[in-house]
This record gives sequence, C-alpha cells and structure tokens, in this order.
Amino acid sequence: MISIIVPVFNVERYLSICIDSILAQTYTKFELILVDDGSTDKSGYICDNYAKKDNRIKVVHTANEGVSNARNCGIDKAIGKYITFIDSDDYISKYYCEILLETLIKYDADISIGNYERVNEYIQKDLDISDYNEEILTGKEACLRLYTKQAVQFIVPWGKLYKSSCLKKYRYPIGKIHEDEHVTYKILFESKKVVTLDEKIYFYRANMEGIMLSKFSLKRFDSIQAFEERITYFKEHNEYDLMKLTEIEKNKVLARYNIIAKKLHIDKKIPKQYRMNLFKAVKILKRILSPNDFECFMFEYYPNCIRVYNIFKRILGGKKNI
Repeated sequence: MISIIVPVFNVERYLSICIDSILAQTYTKFELILVDDGSTDKSGYICDNYAKKDNRIKVVHTANEGVSNARNCGIDKAIGKYITFIDSDDYISKYYCEILLETLIKYDADISIGNYERVNEYIQKDLDISDYNEEILTGKEACLRLYTKQAVQFIVPWGKLYKSSCLKKYRYPIGKIHEDEHVTYKILFESKKVVTLDEKIYFYRANMEGIMLSKFSLKRFDSIQAFEERITYFKEHNEYDLMKLTEIEKNKVLARYNIIAKKLHIDKKIPKQYRMNLFKAVKILKRILSPNDFECFMFEYYPNCIRVYNIFKRILGGKKNI
C-alpha cells in the first residue's frame, strides 16, 4: 500500500540506521525503494545486502545525477497507492507509516504531514501515539504555512505521506538544488485536503557545521528561480496574497545570499539579475527580519555589515524607514 522512496548517495555511516528504522515499522504493508545515486562508498553494497534479507526492498542503481533524479526514479518504480520520502541519513519513528496513513485515510486527505526533530546522532524515542493533535487544511491554507515558522515542515519532500496521484503529475527538476522549492507548493496548493500532525515522527540529522557558510555556492540561487516560478504560478491562479508573500520571501533569501557571497568574495560571480549591493541587502533584511534574527544573522556571517549600515544611516541623517 505504501511505497517508501529513499535516495542514497555516499551515506554508509548512517544508511543502516535509516533502513533499520523503516524495517521496524508497526505498519508492514510497504515496499522500500532504495535508489543508489552512483555512490562511491559502500552505500550500494549495503542496499543490495538488505535486499537479500527482505523481499519488500527494491534497489535501483543509477549514475550520479542528483537527488531529484533519484526521487523521480523512485516515483516511476513505485506501485503503492501512497508514497513517502525518507532521506538516507535520517531515520523515522516505528509509528511513522501507521500514523500518517491512519490520519490520511481518516480525513480522506491527499497529504498527511508529520512533525520532525533535528538530531545530531541516533536517538531512539518511544512515542505515545494516542496523544497527538491533528489539523485539517485546504491546499491554500497549507501553502500559507510556507511563510511561517512551520515552513520547513511543509516545504521538504520528506516527513509526508502522499496519495501517489499527487506526485505522478510532477517531477523534481534535475540539476537543481532546493529542488523541493520548485515542486512542493504546487502539490500542496492542488490538494483538496491536507492533514498535519504535531507529533515528531521524523528525525532529521542536522549539519552542525554551519551549512549556509561552509557549503554555500552560487547554486543556491536556484531557489530564487523557484520563487520566481512560484510568483508566476500564484499570479496565474489569482492568489495575490500568496504571490506577495512569495515576493517578500524571495527578497529575504536574495539579500541573505548576497551578503554571504560577499563574505566569501564570490559576489561578483552572482548572475547580474540577482546581484545586490551590500547596503541594499542589509536594508532589506533590517525591514523584514525581527531585530534578534537580523543581529544574529549579521554577526554570524558578516559582522561588519552592521557597522557599515550604521555608518550609512548616520551619513543620511538618520532618515526614517532607512
């Protein structure tokens, strides 16, 4: 009934924990599709070894074309009525499939969304599955959550159970990072009903080394293109409030990326249409972010920006709304 798709690439350290958490599910009517995206470590061998032990496991080996291709390949191979994605360095509660399927069927929803927890290492947790809150949303209401503190929970592909018909219409773009930004909002918006849970049933392994700075590259501007596509999509559907929220989010991300690129001395390589001078970027963040978020970001990535901003402010005579 459920197809569980796991894109795999060079995760030999964590892969067994991920697969074991899936095989331990209280709901057992699933197929597990492991898509080995051209791994160069022992990940492919680990996948094949598990498949020999459990006939619910299918392994697909592909050339290294990225996570989007791996997810698309999994969707093409899936035969389940429902589909869920799990990242290969994460793991799930043993009640993950049971809870998501139960709530999806209960409310005849197109998507059920569980909560998640950031973790550093493996932490086994026992849950009381009789005590969690549910919220029923329309597709538009689910899209509105993309602009709240729940944004990550709603935008990522993982941690959700989809009717397979919701996914068959779309494919994740090959060669893009932030691939979920190109697709998820369409799936949410076109859903008649979405149910969300507050129970933490997905465990996301956080990178504690500062991914925004240590792994930042100009490929991150792919997300700006995704925002532009989203603006056009909502405009075509006459959803001007969602369009405006997307424009604000686009400007916030664009300003952040320009500041980080400046810090890394690669700002001149930014595509011209996305290039922003330092003062304008700081000014945008100052208006959009809360004072605490603004100061934390600036001090973490470019502490001199605050000094530069204050110098300009004094030069301009402390004009309001600067």
